[in-house]
Amino acid sequence: MFNPLTPDRLVAMLSALLLESAGWQRPLQPFQAAQLMSASSIGKFLAAELAHGPAVVAEFEAKLVEELERAGGEECAGTFRRAAEEVRNADGDTAALGGILVDLLRRIASAEHGASADLRERLHGLLRELADREVAFLADAAAQSSRKETR
Repeated sequence: MFNPLTPDRLVAMLSALLLESAGWQRPLQPFQAAQLMSASSIGKFLAAELAHGPAVVAEFEAKLVEELERAGGEECAGTFRRAAEEVRNADGDTAALGGILVDLLRRIASAEHGASADLRERLHGLLRELADREVAFLADAAAQSSRKETR
C-alpha cells in the first residue's frame, strides 16, 4: 500500500522490459524467462492494487481520521486534530499517508500520557486491518490468475 514506486513508474518499467524482451534471442535464458515472469506478477498485482486499493485506502483514511478526532485528552488533542487534518489533506496519496503515520507513531511513542498509548493500540489495529485487506485482494488476484493458468 505504501509503495514508493508509483503506478506510472511501474508501468514504464514493465514497458521497457517488454520492449527489450522483443529483441531477446529464443530460447530465452533462464534469467530472461524469470524477468518476464516477474513482470507478469508485477502487472497482475498492480492491476489488483489499482482496482481495489483506492477504496481500501479511503476507508482506512476515514477510520484513521475518526480515531484521531476522538482521541486524547487536553494535553494531546491538538496534536491529534492536526494529524487528522493532514490525513484529510493526503487525499489518497499513500506516500504522504505513510509519512504522516510514521511521524504520528513516533510522537505517540515519545508521549507520556495514557491517551497516546490507547491511540497507538487502535492505530496498530487499523494498520493490521489495512494489511489484511490488501493481502486479501492480492491473494484473490493470485488465485484468479492461477485458475486461468490451469484452464
